Order: sequence, then C-alpha cells, then structure tokens
Amino acid sequence: MNANPRGHLVLYDGSCGFCRRFVRFVIARDPAGTFRFASLQDPGAQRLLDRYGEEAGNLNTAYVLVDFGSRNERLLDKGRGGLFVLTSLGFPWNALAVFRLLPTALLDSVYDFVARHRGHLSGQGVVEPAPEPEHRSRFLALDDPEAPE
Repeated sequence: MNANPRGHLVLYDGSCGFCRRFVRFVIARDPAGTFRFASLQDPGAQRLLDRYGEEAGNLNTAYVLVDFGSRNERLLDKGRGGLFVLTSLGFPWNALAVFRLLPTALLDSVYDFVARHRGHLSGQGVVEPAPEPEHRSRFLALDDPEAPE
C-alpha cells in the first residue's frame, strides 16, 4: 500500500472528455482514494511541474506525481504514468505490470497515439457529469494555500 497518506496526484487535461472519463474510471476502481486529481489548466499545476522542468500547457501529456507532497515524490508522464495508475488499481489491472518491461519510447508511442485520437475516443460533444459529491474532495485546487508545495 501507499506509505504517503496523501497518495498520488494525476494532472490531466480538464477540457478533454477522454481524460475526464479516465479519471472517473480510476475513481470507480480506487475506493481507498489513493489517487487525487487536478486539471492541468489549474494555475497551480505549472508551479508543481516547474520542479521537474515540465509545462502544464502541454495538454497532450498527463502527469502522475507519485507520493505527492512527500520527500519521495517523483513525476511520471505519458506511458509510464498511465501504466502506474492502472497497475495500482489492483486485480485485474495489476496484470498490466508486465508492460513495465517495455521501453519507455514504445509505451510513449502508444500513449501519443491515444492522445492524438482522444477526441474520437471520447465521443465529442458528450457532456461529462460533475463528480459525485462524495468524490469532490479528490479534486484539488492547486492554487489553494492548503495544497502542498
């Protein structure tokens, strides 16, 4: 299990239907609340990504801050980030861990293919419902003074 009580933070394109569906998918399979979420459009996202030399304006990349807010925090992106999230969800998703053996370039190629076609995968024009009230606390406002530096 996660040694950091804050868990992991997924930074995603909040205007992307496919990305929002992925967030809902994770929430449904993460009852312990290990993952929290914030939009790359949040003004505080760039502050977090500055530590790693990344740009929040790159909306074709999702990021995962593993052990968010701890001394052990690390950043994963694209294929490695997505694989980390999926394999953290338990059975049957943890079986995807076998793909960790693949080179990052190959994982990122698959990620980039999905990112290029996410508009078609999300059902353009479909309005995603707001998060359920019991899940709203899992969405962070990074410009909030209470958000970890």
